[in-house]
Amino acid sequence: PFLKITRDMAMIAGDDDFPYEDETIMERIFALKEMFPPSLRNKTHSFYEGCLSTTKWVYNKSRSTMWTFSSVAILCFMPLALEVGRIEAEKQEAQQQRQMMLG
Repeated sequence: PFLKITRDMAMIAGDDDFPYEDETIMERIFALKEMFPPSLRNKTHSFYEGCLSTTKWVYNKSRSTMWTFSSVAILCFMPLALEVGRIEAEKQEAQQQRQMMLG
């Protein structure tokens, strides 16, 4: 039988002109599956899923918390801001009337 020369053998021999087919990235990633035992892959997948679900939970809770705080702030402080603006307008109007009377 013929000796099958792999890319690694060609690189060790220093033959850069050796015609070999490059693997695609997907083939390389899929080949990594064979390097790690199923228990490690399962634990890694579980860790990834846990991180993803925790991130989604934190995102949803922060959205609802921000909605609650902003709604309360608008309902509590908007009337206050309007009242302060009204009082300032009354003071300015009274000052203009005094200036007109004093001439």
